[in-house]
Amino acid sequence: MKVSTVIAINVLRSSYPPSVGTFSDAAAQVSSKIVPLLERQGAPLVLNMYSYFMYVSDPKKISLKYALFTSKDVVVRDGNLEYYNLFDAMVDLVFAALEKINASDLSIAILETECPSIWNLPYTSTNNAKTYNRNFMDYISNRTGMSRRPRVAMKAFLF
Repeated sequence: MKVSTVIAINVLRSSYPPSVGTFSDAAAQVSSKIVPLLERQGAPLVLNMYSYFMYVSDPKKISLKYALFTSKDVVVRDGNLEYYNLFDAMVDLVFAALEKINASDLSIAILETECPSIWNLPYTSTNNAKTYNRNFMDYISNRTGMSRRPRVAMKAFLF
């Protein structure tokens, strides 16, 4: 049996661009104890990844298309990596933070992600929730990995 733990994106201190992802001092201390256990077991670090909350925190700078996986154009360039969606950038933030604590080989699984259909108008709608959920499932199903780790498959679950 494997044991893991769940983290949220707010344990990161830096968030833009994705390559600057670093854990807060407190999260880095805890992670340095948890990561070796996860690596020994071959268990992933589990994330609750709500790109919706990042979007609504700054809708003037983060486009809805970027949040819903519908952008056809590169939205963020970070060195040689290009990001078309916020989810990919957020996962790569965590990968970058893991690299900075010498956990480059640790895998990630997404336990929770969603775009709510109600609650925070005008940023939520049934249509946005359907679009996010459909595009998220397509994105995860049709990709081998994220931009920073293109050949590493990831497990993910909708909440």
